[in-house]
Amino acid sequence: MSYPYGSPEQPGPNDQGTPAVPGPPPAYGQQESGQPGYGQQAGGYSAGSYQPGYLGDASLRRPGTVTAAAILTWLGGVLMTLLGFALAAIAGSSTGRQQLDLTADQANVLLGAGIGSAVWSILAIVLAVFVFRGSKGAAIGLTVLGALFIVFGLATLAIGSSTGGVGLPVAWVAVAIVLFRSKSARSWYAAKSAHKAGTPGY
Repeated sequence: MSYPYGSPEQPGPNDQGTPAVPGPPPAYGQQESGQPGYGQQAGGYSAGSYQPGYLGDASLRRPGTVTAAAILTWLGGVLMTLLGFALAAIAGSSTGRQQLDLTADQANVLLGAGIGSAVWSILAIVLAVFVFRGSKGAAIGLTVLGALFIVFGLATLAIGSSTGGVGLPVAWVAVAIVLFRSKSARSWYAAKSAHKAGTPGY
């Protein structure tokens, strides 16, 4: 028997007309070739490989200079507060004025100095608490407050109205200011401000 369009193709040994049977699915926990595994993303990044911004734990760690300056301020502030209250109490009592042989004007000056010293010291203690927590504004305010104290102390020494007893408080405050304004302290203030504002770096 002849065919007008040639003889039909004969089925091969592997072509029996039956549908192909799919292979077994991949084992649990395996991924098909070319597909990223669980916990991975395209581009080679895996879960947990994300790095935070420039502000890491190291930049937010309080430097030792700030801690030392805060301790100096708190100790000095407490001592100056007690001294200020003592001077105010002496100047405000007749017994104290008589023992020190103070005139009325001298007693008033001593009273004002005692109250001013106590107020200044309490304010310094409060500002030191905020600086200890990383407040840049409090650090600036405490620097200004300390600078005014140094100027006043040096002025009293220059005019001879005070003995060398004011030298130690002036040096104490100067050391605290240097520590508060050190490079590591300023970097920490900036890091804390940037972290609080939610920015990735500074």
